[in-house]
Amino acid sequence: MAKTLKEGIRGIDLAARIGGEEFGLLLTETSLDRATEVADRLRLAIKSLDFEAIGAITVSLGVAEAPLCAQTARELLACADAALYEGKASGARLHGPRRSSELPGCGETYNDRDSEPS
Repeated sequence: MAKTLKEGIRGIDLAARIGGEEFGLLLTETSLDRATEVADRLRLAIKSLDFEAIGAITVSLGVAEAPLCAQTARELLACADAALYEGKASGARLHGPRRSSELPGCGETYNDRDSEPS
């Protein structure tokens, strides 16, 4: 999965494991709309992988943008994390954005059946 993440971003971007089964992407000079497209493309790429020991997996993603959603790195991570967990709770696979002042706030939700907002 790490290889898929790394291959799915540009050289100026950063992919990192941030704990347990969580990964973070820092997409520099990228709008929220474009970041959402990248996240959805990566979600579909990961969904198509077949891991020998466990088979296919799905991922849930939260998307946030600075300064639109947050003013600090800590707020940005909290906003993306809140979007992720709200998406998981609603059965969505991609959720965002959030403003730190609106947590848990609202955002667009995407699911594995299609990539249209629901």
